Amino acid sequence: MVRRRRSIRVIERLQRHSVWVTYRKFRQAWFIGRPPHHDLPPAPSESTFRRLWTSYRLSRGVQPLRDAHLVVWIVVQFARGTLDYSLPMVPLLQQASRLLVSEDHLCPAPYPLQRAIAAAKRILRQQGSRERLQRLEKSLGVVKFEEMPLAQRWSSAQEFLHYPLATTGKANLAKMEAEHRIYHEISETLVSNRLDARTLLRHPDCEARFGFIQRHYPSILSRWEKLTVLEALPFYLAWRLQESIDAILTCFLRLAQWVRKRTQGKVDEDRRNESLVLLERTGPKFRALKEAFALALSRGNAASLRPFERFLARLTNETAAIVDKWRLQRIIASRGFYTRKLAYRLVGLTFEGHDVHSQSLLKTLPEVLRFAQFKENVPFALTKELAFLEVPRHLLVNRRVFEPVVLLTLAEHLASGKVTVSLSAKYRNVAEGLSPEMAKERAQRWTGDRRGYLTKAWERFEALAVEKPLVKNGRLKLRRPPHLLLSWEDERHQELHRKLMRKLGKVSILKVLSRVHRETGFLDEFRLDRPAPHRLAEEERMRLAVGVLAALGMNMGEGEMVSVLGRGNSLGQIRNFLDDYLTKENLERGLQRILASYDERGLGKPWGPGDKVSVDGKVIGAFEKNLLSRYHYRRGGHGRVVYWFRRDDGVATRVKALENQEWESWYVPDELLRPLTGKLRESCGDTQSQHLALWGLIELVGRKVTARFRRASQVLLYTPDRRARAGLKRFQPVRWTLIAECLPCMMELAERVRKGTLPAVEVLRRWHIFDLHGHDLAEGFRELGKVSRTEFLLRYTADIWLQLKCQKMCNDAENWNSFHEAIFWGNGGKLRTNDVRRQEETLLALTILLDSIVYDNISTYGEELKVAEARSPVLWEHIEVYGRYAFPREQFEGVHRPEL
Repeated sequence: MVRRRRSIRVIERLQRHSVWVTYRKFRQAWFIGRPPHHDLPPAPSESTFRRLWTSYRLSRGVQPLRDAHLVVWIVVQFARGTLDYSLPMVPLLQQASRLLVSEDHLCPAPYPLQRAIAAAKRILRQQGSRERLQRLEKSLGVVKFEEMPLAQRWSSAQEFLHYPLATTGKANLAKMEAEHRIYHEISETLVSNRLDARTLLRHPDCEARFGFIQRHYPSILSRWEKLTVLEALPFYLAWRLQESIDAILTCFLRLAQWVRKRTQGKVDEDRRNESLVLLERTGPKFRALKEAFALALSRGNAASLRPFERFLARLTNETAAIVDKWRLQRIIASRGFYTRKLAYRLVGLTFEGHDVHSQSLLKTLPEVLRFAQFKENVPFALTKELAFLEVPRHLLVNRRVFEPVVLLTLAEHLASGKVTVSLSAKYRNVAEGLSPEMAKERAQRWTGDRRGYLTKAWERFEALAVEKPLVKNGRLKLRRPPHLLLSWEDERHQELHRKLMRKLGKVSILKVLSRVHRETGFLDEFRLDRPAPHRLAEEERMRLAVGVLAALGMNMGEGEMVSVLGRGNSLGQIRNFLDDYLTKENLERGLQRILASYDERGLGKPWGPGDKVSVDGKVIGAFEKNLLSRYHYRRGGHGRVVYWFRRDDGVATRVKALENQEWESWYVPDELLRPLTGKLRESCGDTQSQHLALWGLIELVGRKVTARFRRASQVLLYTPDRRARAGLKRFQPVRWTLIAECLPCMMELAERVRKGTLPAVEVLRRWHIFDLHGHDLAEGFRELGKVSRTEFLLRYTADIWLQLKCQKMCNDAENWNSFHEAIFWGNGGKLRTNDVRRQEETLLALTILLDSIVYDNISTYGEELKVAEARSPVLWEHIEVYGRYAFPREQFEGVHRPEL
């Protein structure tokens, strides 16, 4: 009886303090609280324990929940809020176990309980997907998603339309034809499924859902909930339709530019050859004519020139033939068959003209797309629409001339923004739907105040020009700023830097990442964003995160990652980790945690306040077969521009991969308005920051931009009126009327940029933006930029300290480019993929590496940096990026999965 009472007390204690009561735990708890001596009775047998445990459960009413009942109970707890749905699986298991015991339920083993929780989550996700699907059906005007052919194809065969990347491939006719085929196929699919592409593209989650489908293969998505995939499929098609249109137009523009360049080169070559033939044929006559001229001048009469009358007449006719004005159109006519191949791929696109000339041009486009025989002439009345081209109408009647001229002019207008295309992202009308609220009187009053500020700036400059030599020979005289340090100070800093490097020693990049993680916890962001039956152990996840992040940031490639990480890792495992853990969103969150900790600890305060950013670009190699990579004349090959945003306190906030033909400053406003952490108020750049439209937009969004002017004397200045000021000769008056007319719509566009609904690059990349009244908003931004840039340039010329400040920030940006080159060494610094999203992830991983090195330099070697009087925390000579990598176990101590 004593053993029975003690056994019941032990079982009761285990039931109260331990979740799962087992015979092993019962034997361990049997001797607790009893003094050890030799006559202590042994613990009951396992059969006796099971009989006592059953009796205890029946007496206390402890009921087990099994299978469906357990799943229903968990769903109810999720609905009540007693169980936290957002918790990871391990804490959720502990919480559910304690709740089961508190309600007198028998808690099952960990694995069945985990399966029940996963099933409950799946039910809730299906319910949530069903609710989202119903809301989506209502917003899109669709009766039922499951009845669409697209949904039935997915539900029955787990199959859907999946297309290759739109950016992959050379800009040639084959790529244009492939994208045109995809465009028509998706258009027919959307029509047959009664879906509107415009409505889908306006949805805020359209791009994210497109990425969800694009990133995974159908075989992987088939394991997901059907409703989740079904919900994303329409958005995938709409976004891919938009990308196909952009790809078609990009190929069209590049091929049209190539045709224009080749034809112009042919004209120049023909004229050069004919000129050489003329000189060779008439050389002796020219020498005789020269002697006749000399004789006529000496005698005072033209008698000696009469024998050359016929020669001069023939020479006049042959010279006119060489400089024939319409030679270009005749050579263009020889390209008629090729340009018609371009026209075949434009069928179905909707073009819209925004000025008189572009509207006249689009009236002639249906005649081109009729694809009549070349021997059939163009209607003479239709050629009147192209009068603005100054091409003779008798030439335009010839279809071989008409079609190439129309298509090449269309490409020019499309590139400038005079012609836009519906459903395109890159060539759309960004002024569509503008409803400005500013009254005309208020716009005129604002313009008058702005004119007064410019007048005061000129008056201050004129007063300073009397005291200082700021103007020379009618131009600005920009004095060369002195060096930041004297020669002996520079030598002293170099010696201190060498001593610092010897003192620091060599540090592995893996150790740097581990130390930064211990202070910031940024590696915790690299987790699965969805439930999965098989999750990596915490130590394995940390080890892979450090190794793959370092290898990705150093551009080592997936194959090299396997050899670096050692045994037990395969190429498939690395690729799955890249796809599921190192996503763009996780990388941005990890970078944000590093920057937030950097700001919270104030690590960069000795070098700057952290509210200014210096910008600069660096060209890196890329695949030629990519629509975003272009030939760069300085690099001598195809590549892309990596554009860095570096704060004045030593870290980079963001990185962009741009085309070589883009102005880098187009991306500055968005970063100033929406940085990852903190608040940025000013940007400083080199020549790219002199873009006029940038200065106008930046003023309206409430930020500030500065630039380093190397040849300020050659920059055109603008005055509030036509009066010359300070003795300057090169100036123009500002068109205040244009600013007042465009100001209401410019304010509306600036407000969209400020809110983030419209990227600034969509405004700045277009040379023309027309509103409903026909006002050119891009010209208005440039006109306002003339005012802001002139004010800054006047202040920049007179203030030597402002010049030194801009010079230092630009030097910091150049130093960061060298930092990037030292760490991003794999594959010769050339991007390894054509996937734009993967390129962004590679550059984000590189940013994390660079910022982690700066963070570790200050956090670990802060005192040494003070002693060495380091001018910047950007030091990398002591970082080991080559050789063999090791993953010691002590790097991951304290990060194991907790025991249940």
